[in-house]
Amino acid sequence: MSRKQSEDSSLELLLDTMCNTFGGVMFIAISLAVMISMRNAVAQQAPDHTAEIEKLKKETAVLAQQLASRMKETDELVRTARRMKDDPRLQIVNEIAFLEQQLKEKKLKEQLLERQAQLSRTELDNTKLKTQKISDSLLEAQKEESLLSQKKDTLDKQLAELKNRISGMTPQNMVFNTLVKKDQTPYFILLRDGKSWAVGPEIRDGVSRPLGSVSHTVSGGRVICRPAGEGVPVFSGDGFSSGFQALLKSIPADRIPEFVLARGEAENFYKLRNILKNEGIFHGFYLQRQENGDFSYQLTNVKTRYEY
Repeated sequence: MSRKQSEDSSLELLLDTMCNTFGGVMFIAISLAVMISMRNAVAQQAPDHTAEIEKLKKETAVLAQQLASRMKETDELVRTARRMKDDPRLQIVNEIAFLEQQLKEKKLKEQLLERQAQLSRTELDNTKLKTQKISDSLLEAQKEESLLSQKKDTLDKQLAELKNRISGMTPQNMVFNTLVKKDQTPYFILLRDGKSWAVGPEIRDGVSRPLGSVSHTVSGGRVICRPAGEGVPVFSGDGFSSGFQALLKSIPADRIPEFVLARGEAENFYKLRNILKNEGIFHGFYLQRQENGDFSYQLTNVKTRYEY
């Protein structure tokens, strides 16, 4: 091998290495530029390109039709040239027309490729935008899910605390008594502010009259009663007062005490009721409804069963 050929070969190797290196550097640079531009395009929230995509699709379809038409014309020129091969002049004219047709066809192909590339870029931008919107929605959903999870954890803790409190409470039994019917006539006793007034009424010679501890009026067969005097205290310490015990003992054996409760007597009646139950005294109660504190009952000659 001659020296000149060796130098030419070395130069070619050097140039080839430099071109490859330069090509690699350019490829990396172009890749970085494309990635950065894609990130910027997503970050900038490009507008929706749906309308532009539709427009480009229509233009692409039109160009494709025009190109197909040009290609048919080219095929026709080719067939014409075959028929005119015996006439050099006509053949030259046909070749010129053929070249013009090819030029137009090439321009149409370039326009079509350009529209297709533009359409692809626009669809890519639109896809990036939709992807970004989906990512944003997903991020919001994840934040909302996190907040709901925190609320759930808080509620679970509160529920656990309530369960611990409930488990530490002493169970209590509630007893409900149902109403029973009896033939015994009620013996009414008014309760107000921890004091009592016996109403009765007492029955003498077949006539029903309230006791003297209350004043009364009769209206249309109804007897309207109201406390008179100071009344008898119900309690003395944790038990009944002597006066109230005497009142209970004065009730006829065929009568059942029925206590008429004024408003605000719940606490006193609860205490009274517990003592009565402990002593085994059957009784009933009636909630006073009149706003002025009066109590009324109906006079009747009909045999009646009473509920207690």
